[in-house]
Amino acid sequence: MNDEDEDFEGGIDALIERAEEALEHGDPATAASLYAEAAEIDDEDREVLSFAIMLAAAAEDVGAVKTALDRLLEVCEDDPLALVTAAGWFYDFLLNPKAALTLLEIADERLAASKDEELRGVRVETLVLTAGCRGETGDLEGALSAAQAALALAGDDAIEVVTALAAAEIDVRRFSDAIARLSTHAEADAEAMRLMGWAHRLSGDDTKAAEAFKKAARASPELTEPITIDPAKLAAIAAKVMATLPPPLLVLARGVPVRVEALPTGQDPPRALLLTSGEDAPEAMRFFHRNIEVVAAQLDELPRIIEALLLRDLSEYMGDELDDDDLE
Repeated sequence: MNDEDEDFEGGIDALIERAEEALEHGDPATAASLYAEAAEIDDEDREVLSFAIMLAAAAEDVGAVKTALDRLLEVCEDDPLALVTAAGWFYDFLLNPKAALTLLEIADERLAASKDEELRGVRVETLVLTAGCRGETGDLEGALSAAQAALALAGDDAIEVVTALAAAEIDVRRFSDAIARLSTHAEADAEAMRLMGWAHRLSGDDTKAAEAFKKAARASPELTEPITIDPAKLAAIAAKVMATLPPPLLVLARGVPVRVEALPTGQDPPRALLLTSGEDAPEAMRFFHRNIEVVAAQLDELPRIIEALLLRDLSEYMGDELDDDDLE
């Protein structure tokens, strides 16, 4: 890299940092302007491409997020850091853990083969995300294994690793183990406290759950206490959202019974938001309102969450027959 390239790199980093600050302070116009300046320097820089996703997500433009993700993966297909970044957006924003997991497996293979010690932290992040994705796709033991691998790399002082392992323990219904693990970190970390609240809720202790959720919300302005969702209202919203699905999915979902239950039972993943049964076609769909209450910050988020869950589950039955044009 010559001096001019270094100047450009420094310029891009500074511009993207300022753009992120603007977005964080609720000024998307300034963020977009700073992003445009960075893109003029190098529109194929990984940080520039990644911020385009962030900008689209801030506008809640799902289509633009998908387009920006496609661009990042097209330009940076051999970059494990880009793969991990994209996986995070598939997992957290698009609620598509299967797509995220595909990217994470490729990234982890490359990171594991790398001799660069500076990439150790990225591999830990990859394993943490992998644990979450495996848990949500039903591979609960695989989630536990990935979280344990992250712990072996990072140690038990890394709160994100402790939280991932506790989440994996929750998903195999080892609630007491998760609560004990989180109790040593929860007071210092809002996310850990929130997860402990979820573990208490799933184990049936609503009093301790409410206390933990309240502490988490006080500790972080980004977290809220669980909202209260009327099951009948959730069912009505689900029916309304289902009626607006793209035609191929609408046909697939027609006549499928939809139920709203409190929490998963038996061998079902305890933190599931929606479970769809049926081998070749959906036969029944079950929403779990007490879990959705934890992840929804407010009631007006419910249509977006429900739509993402329906698209995720129903798209599984379509396979290669469904493309992005069908989802427009």
